[in-house]
Amino acid sequence: MKNKSIPFINNIKFLASFFVIALHFMLNLQGQIPNEQFTPKVSLFFSIIYQLFITCVPLFIITTGFLSLKQNYSKKLFKRLIKFFTLYILSSLLSYSIIHFTLGTTLTIHEIIQKIMYFNLITYSWYVEMYIGLVLLIPILNKVVTHSTKKELQLFIGILFLTVALPSLINAVPQLQPWIHLANFWINIYPILYYFIGAYIKKYVDFSNFSKKRISFILISLFIIIILGVLINYFNANPRISEKSGSYPSLLIVIQSILTFTLIASLFNKQYLLIDKISRITLPIYLMSYSVDQIFYPYILKKLDSPKTLIYFYPAVVVTIFIISIVLAALINKINNLMWKILSKLHLRK
Repeated sequence: MKNKSIPFINNIKFLASFFVIALHFMLNLQGQIPNEQFTPKVSLFFSIIYQLFITCVPLFIITTGFLSLKQNYSKKLFKRLIKFFTLYILSSLLSYSIIHFTLGTTLTIHEIIQKIMYFNLITYSWYVEMYIGLVLLIPILNKVVTHSTKKELQLFIGILFLTVALPSLINAVPQLQPWIHLANFWINIYPILYYFIGAYIKKYVDFSNFSKKRISFILISLFIIIILGVLINYFNANPRISEKSGSYPSLLIVIQSILTFTLIASLFNKQYLLIDKISRITLPIYLMSYSVDQIFYPYILKKLDSPKTLIYFYPAVVVTIFIISIVLAALINKINNLMWKILSKLHLRK
């Protein structure tokens, strides 16, 4: 959803898109390192990377909840959704083209269409599938928010914490598994939990009134949560890091996401021209980073004596992939906008 008046929202979207690429460093490198080279220091490094940047998707969904509270069913909504889908299709086709001409991967037209419809021509496009469903539900979810009192909404979010977030954490931690298991049937509705959190923040939280004491408390709490997550993942490494602190639905990640959102909203509500522009193309940045990852990591790893060496270049790798993804995203976004402008002119002529 578009935003023109709240600078911290653009800052959060920018940061979340960077977090995605920073997290995918672990996804693309961890499996390439042989077990004998996976020292405790390497495990600790990936534990930190995972816990620092796992809030990428939650931040996007909380932002959606914050921006979409007044959204109703309308032609504008469905048009925006179709435009969103065409952006996904164009991103998928460009990604495939890049991979085809650089790596030689070849698919038939039927396979390409099928993979686009199944949201797996780009592995990262599961988010698109989730987001389309969320957007279609938003007007109904908004009725829950607008027709509930503050206490009722707090109670409902609390129930979602108990049915989604708490089981996701408890059932993920190996040390707790022999002793307790919570019903986790509803954990996959975590996007709705994050949406309601964003909507609640929009309706009831005023960041301008936050005192230095409250901000300090948020900062300390965030630090403690991150350290706890790092320790859970590190001490359960085998030696690779898996989601032992839980993934996006986890209570730990939910709290970390709320604290991160709140901290940025409280401290960074300033407008930055470049960040504003980049924040408008976060979806294609996310999608186009897939093709960059598929080319960049295999290429650079061939140049190194050991995959583990790439860890020392972590900041440079992430920033490089982020910049290339921004350039590709800007290109595909312009193509999508131009296509819709042409379609609009053709429609007006009729």
